[in-house]
Amino acid sequence: MTDRRLLRLCAAAFLADMALYLVMTGAPYKALALGVGPLLLGFVPVARALPYSLTTVWAGARTEGPERLRLARGSLLAAAAAAALLVVAPGIGALFALLAVIGFSLAFFWPAVQATLADAAARGRVTGDLGWFNIAWSTGKAVGFAVGGFLLAGFGFTALFATAAAALLGVAALVAFLRPARPPAGRPSGDRTTLDSLPGRSPTADDSMSFPALPDPAPASGPHPAARSFRLAAWLGNTMAFGIGAVLNTHYPDWLRTLGRGEALFGSYLGLIFASQTVTFLLLARFPGWHYRRLPVLSAQIPMIGVALLLPRLTQPAAILATAPAVGFGLGLAYFASLYYSVDAPVARGRNAGVHEALLGVGSMVLPVGGGWAAAAFGRLDAPYLFAAGAGIVTLALQAGLLARALPGTGGAPEGY
Repeated sequence: MTDRRLLRLCAAAFLADMALYLVMTGAPYKALALGVGPLLLGFVPVARALPYSLTTVWAGARTEGPERLRLARGSLLAAAAAAALLVVAPGIGALFALLAVIGFSLAFFWPAVQATLADAAARGRVTGDLGWFNIAWSTGKAVGFAVGGFLLAGFGFTALFATAAAALLGVAALVAFLRPARPPAGRPSGDRTTLDSLPGRSPTADDSMSFPALPDPAPASGPHPAARSFRLAAWLGNTMAFGIGAVLNTHYPDWLRTLGRGEALFGSYLGLIFASQTVTFLLLARFPGWHYRRLPVLSAQIPMIGVALLLPRLTQPAAILATAPAVGFGLGLAYFASLYYSVDAPVARGRNAGVHEALLGVGSMVLPVGGGWAAAAFGRLDAPYLFAAGAGIVTLALQAGLLARALPGTGGAPEGY
């Protein structure tokens, strides 16, 4: 995909995640302002992630029709309205309900846009086009957190949530005018077909905008023999990575308050995490030799476990910010691997993208809630981070087991790693 379609999809991804994480910057502070404690605070991401996770596999399967983004157009308007109404949410119940609407609405957007990208990617460019897409949404996430912290500190909830609503309206406008592009009849919906190969397709002005080509390995003649094992291991890793990220998003504001630090440091920290994630996406797209190797999948968890153990012991802003790139690297590697192994095979891309999104939603729910329970049960504000680190270690062991026999016949050969 080398035309303006890729640019529009990337712009939509940028604005969608910027809006979401403007909301998720303000949501924990809104909950604290409403007087909740650590246990209820842990349910803030659940309010968004539970309806998202329950819906996204079904919604992803609905994208297998002639126009993948048809349902996203209306759902994005609902998400924009919910973001605007967060300004006047009178209690924790209303806050949770509006976050649920946002989660449900975005379930019709993310699997559809991911499958659309994979469908229309030029032969041998799936990794590159997914790379630009990942860079776009990750940059939006970084901007959402960084700008959100300063908006909240300087102008309050009204400016923060109104900006998020405006960005979601921008996403709706972008996908409303995006023309469908489907592969030729008789080929699988996920086949890697160039746009110029479509029947009747001729270069137009829309093709004048192109992205620099990022390399992809030569397309395989069929699915990789270890595709299922790698997909499952990557899904596990991404679930846990986003869970640890959600612990930071949800519980770190309370921890920073005990240190006498405010919203600006919180936004800067998460913004730096996702700026680092963006750089990781760029490197992974540029150098695709990590495909179907065990070590990249397994190594995503290690820096995140280390930071979860270290962060509660840090008090100075410089030391806190120095841990952000390690988290960003782990998140970037885990997410890109999960998405790549979800859509690499030319079948069931919508469904697999839905599972990929659902599982990261599960991680975003389970770890903050478990961490909140641990904090309430043991009376320790560092408990969420210790809980997250323990869960990360268990996940690493499960991934290692899945991949132990993923590449039969390689023995201990380097190509298996």
